[in-house]
Amino acid sequence: MVLGRAGGPRKEAAAKYAWSATERLGLLRVREGVPVLHPTRRPDELYPPAVDVSEEEIEEARALMEAP
Repeated sequence: MVLGRAGGPRKEAAAKYAWSATERLGLLRVREGVPVLHPTRRPDELYPPAVDVSEEEIEEARALMEAP
């Protein structure tokens, strides 16, 4: 149990659940007597990966994909 901002008790818990064949984490809390799941996101789901790929590497990857 965690104390809320207003000083009253709030029930909250970290939860692991399955969605789209993957396990995810979320925050499970009770609001007005109803359980509510707030999914969390991993950093790679929020921003594109910060990777620098040269044109040479892209061409080599294309050549490998097209090779028999």
